Amino acid sequence: METPKKRKMSIPEALVEGNPYRDDVFRTELDNGIVIDTCIGFDTGIWETGVLKPDLEWVIVQQYKSRSEAQEGHAEWVNSMKKNPTQELTDILWSKVWEQ
Repeated sequence: METPKKRKMSIPEALVEGNPYRDDVFRTELDNGIVIDTCIGFDTGIWETGVLKPDLEWVIVQQYKSRSEAQEGHAEWVNSMKKNPTQELTDILWSKVWEQ
């Protein structure tokens, strides 16, 4: 029997039904309230890392071709945000710069 493939979901579907890709995720919450989350994006279908700073929106900071690249990238972002939590972030999907 063939396993059904996961399909990309629209944003409204993902908000209602949840992200089926969330079963495999790297997530780190720092003591300063910053969250680094790496998973397959429900809207892109590829691995990506998002950073959430207190009082800001999610910023997608990097995308990856594989799970192993995503795991390495996640660790790099965790270290980066620990060393410089006030750094400027650029959303790679929208080219928007976020400062705190």
